[in-house]
Amino acid sequence: MNSILKQVALASALFASTASLANSTNFVELGYGKITLDGVDEFKPTGIAVTVNKAFDGFYLQGTYAALSDDFKGTLIESDYYANIETTVEVETDLNYLTLLVGHQFDVTDVGFVDVYGGYSRYKLELDYSGIADIAYNDGYSYQESFSDKESDTSDHYHIEAAYEHSFGALSARVGLGLERIQDDESETNFVYLAKLSYQFTDSISANVSYRNADEYDNFGVNLRYSF
Repeated sequence: MNSILKQVALASALFASTASLANSTNFVELGYGKITLDGVDEFKPTGIAVTVNKAFDGFYLQGTYAALSDDFKGTLIESDYYANIETTVEVETDLNYLTLLVGHQFDVTDVGFVDVYGGYSRYKLELDYSGIADIAYNDGYSYQESFSDKESDTSDHYHIEAAYEHSFGALSARVGLGLERIQDDESETNFVYLAKLSYQFTDSISANVSYRNADEYDNFGVNLRYSF
C-alpha cells in the first residue's frame, strides 16, 4: 500500500501553480490532469484540483485541494499440478490531497524572475476492490469464490522547489527543479523536474499546460486561472 501511495503522490502539488510574472496577485485556478506511473500501465488516475493564491510584497501563500480517481480491472491466471486458478479483480481508487505552499519571487530582468517555494502536503489513498476466483482442479471438481475489501493509507510530504519563469509577451515559460521528502513507513527523497507554458488571454484570464517528473511518476496538467 505504501509503495502505491508514494508512486501516486504528486510531489509538491499535481496541479498547483505559482504566480506568473503578469499575474503576481491573487488568483483562483482550476486544473485537470493525469498521472503516469513508471512501469504501470493499468493505473492512470485523473481528476481536478482547485488552487487559491494570496500574494503580498513579492511573497505568496497558496493552497490546493485535489481529488483524483481511477478504476481498473485485471485478471490473474495461476496453475500447478493440482488446479488452475483464474482471478478477476476490480479496483476503485481515490486519491485526495491538500497542499500548502509559501514562496517568494526575485526579479532577474524586466521579463524574468526566479520563484522559490516550499510547503507541506497531506495525501490520503483509498482502495475499494472486489473480485471472483474460479478454481478448477485437475480431477474435474471446480468452484468459485468471491471477495471484497477496503484499504486506506496516508502520507506526509515536505518539498522545496525553485523555478525560473520568462515572459515572451502574452506567452511565458517556466522550468524548475526541487526535492520532495515523503514521510510514511518507508520514507524517501526524490528529485522533481518541471516545465510549464502559460498564455495570458486578458488581464484576468490565463491558461497553462504543465509537465512534472518525479522519478517514479510523471504528470500532465491543463489549468485555467482567474486573477483578481
